Amino acid sequence: MKVSFAYTEAAIVVVFCCVFLISGLGSPWAHTLRHDFPYGYGASDAFFHQSVTEYMKEQGRVKYTPPYEVGGYDNVYDAHPPILFQIAAPLSIMTGIETYDTVLFTAVFLLLLSGLVMYCIIRAHSTSIALLALPVTLLMLGGKSLIALKWGYWLFIAGVFFMLAAFWMLSKRDVKHSWVLLGLLLGATAVAHIPEFVFLGIFMALMLLWEVYKHKKLPIATLKTFIIAGVLAVILAAFSINIFIATFAKTEGYRGVTDTQLGTTAMTLVDLGWIGLICLAGLVLFLISKKKNSMVAEIAVFLFIISFLNLLGLGKRAATHRWFWYIYLCFFFGYAVYFALSFIKKEWRTYAVYAASLFLLAGFAYAVYVPSEKQWPGVMDKYNWESFTWIQKNIPEDAQIFYWYGDALQQGAVLYNAQHIGYKINPEYIGKAIQERRVARVYAFGLADSYAAYLCDATPFSYGYYIVNPKTRNATCMKGSSVITPSVPYERDICENEYHYFNAQSSNEPLSQYSLIVRQALLEGNMSEEIYRNDLVSIIKLKQTGVDCIGNITLSTA
Repeated sequence: MKVSFAYTEAAIVVVFCCVFLISGLGSPWAHTLRHDFPYGYGASDAFFHQSVTEYMKEQGRVKYTPPYEVGGYDNVYDAHPPILFQIAAPLSIMTGIETYDTVLFTAVFLLLLSGLVMYCIIRAHSTSIALLALPVTLLMLGGKSLIALKWGYWLFIAGVFFMLAAFWMLSKRDVKHSWVLLGLLLGATAVAHIPEFVFLGIFMALMLLWEVYKHKKLPIATLKTFIIAGVLAVILAAFSINIFIATFAKTEGYRGVTDTQLGTTAMTLVDLGWIGLICLAGLVLFLISKKKNSMVAEIAVFLFIISFLNLLGLGKRAATHRWFWYIYLCFFFGYAVYFALSFIKKEWRTYAVYAASLFLLAGFAYAVYVPSEKQWPGVMDKYNWESFTWIQKNIPEDAQIFYWYGDALQQGAVLYNAQHIGYKINPEYIGKAIQERRVARVYAFGLADSYAAYLCDATPFSYGYYIVNPKTRNATCMKGSSVITPSVPYERDICENEYHYFNAQSSNEPLSQYSLIVRQALLEGNMSEEIYRNDLVSIIKLKQTGVDCIGNITLSTA
């Protein structure tokens, strides 16, 4: 009978994994592994990670960022932790699947693994509670938690997975040579997402303080394990930590006491609904129980508190952890449900746990499942993607592309897929021109980039920064304290821009129609030609720059 119970547990976990992948990937991807363009991408960050993964695949290493993402500069260090790219790029090479598919697959798989790691942590406390808690993690695929996947918070997801794996190893710290695996997981967390590495360090420090308070002496064995594991982690992640200190540590410091950086997308306790009430009941039941010494409860409470540190100035680095509440707090949910089942006769209780786990699994799967035909395909479409591919192959590498209004084109990182320096129109200038009922020659365009600091080698032994954006002819890497590379909209005469990219339609009809009027004016001026066209996109090239390029339309130079 024990063997059959073991098989039943394994079967439930396998069913959970299948349901998670179907709901998180199968249905959103129309049950297809290969797509003609990035499918299911909802925001700029997603396209940024995809474009960097593609560049890393082409270059064969993870070190420098694509020049077209940093104003044309070569050898600018990629400030982001590399592990997501290091997983997704080789996966694309091995399978032949495009990087825009493998990087999203990697993010979903890491999210699944995060739930399974929490299951393993809870299982050390109670297998029954673990089975009752596991279905709750399916809710990561619905509501506001889904933002982490759709908007491209994939580095964060990777960081949470390795952080939870390190927590699991901390719960096994008494195992001989545990410092080896703990050090590897700490290092992996650092090269996945630095904030989670920092939170791990805080938790480990609190563990030491608690043991000192509890036993009235310094826990030498635990301290030794932590120091050796920490040194190993720092050695393994030294490069990424060094890059982080020189970039994000300087540009994303203290944000302000009440800053969330997420606005209405940030989860609140109200968003947890009845799940939150059950978790609260589980917490209360746990606190009044005799068995209070459980590391899984300590981890859950710690991570819950972390998610509110935005109130102390940590911004989205803390607030984003609210999206993971369903994983962090699932122990207390399982605890409450198991307490209710404990009134069943002992000889039937195991069966009741399995039945309840399957019932919860079916219920939560139904709650998050959306049929393929109702899934949002994302902001990209085949016409813009075909246009970007055409630009890569047919427009000179050093050419700059100026993008007029289009829904997807307002997401800066989307433009990276043309693999050229891109500028997107400032909609406010179009709105102003519409109000004044005029077609102007001068508009504000913003450089499409995602970096606040362009880190480079000032000397063979010291870093520096490019402080002029975009790249100028004599730009040099400047050693010093100046870090921020300004990237603000600036005015350009459209007759000095050689390549113009237009979309035929968008959800904002006035801005779209005005852009098409500019396109028509360029073509009527006889100084331009249409070099590419499909059902949605038109690309115009000026035959000569610096001369009047507008047709028979009354002009008012801004």
